[in-house]
Amino acid sequence: MVDTVGAGDTFMANFLAKLSDLDALGIEPLAKLHALTPDEIRSAAEYATAAAAIVCERVGCQPPTRAEVEARLQV
Repeated sequence: MVDTVGAGDTFMANFLAKLSDLDALGIEPLAKLHALTPDEIRSAAEYATAAAAIVCERVGCQPPTRAEVEARLQV
């Protein structure tokens, strides 16, 4: 771990991005969120955690790209 600046913001931004990918935001978000499976929620949380972990390896808040997060998840 190098720096935790931005880790929480990076987690939340990426969690919301994955929820958006799953069409779980927008109109009627509660109904959409309730329709997600546990695996979909877990996947979004794992994605966000990977993004936050990458930020912690860098000095300052330098959020990763989608490609960097996806590469991390392949390891």
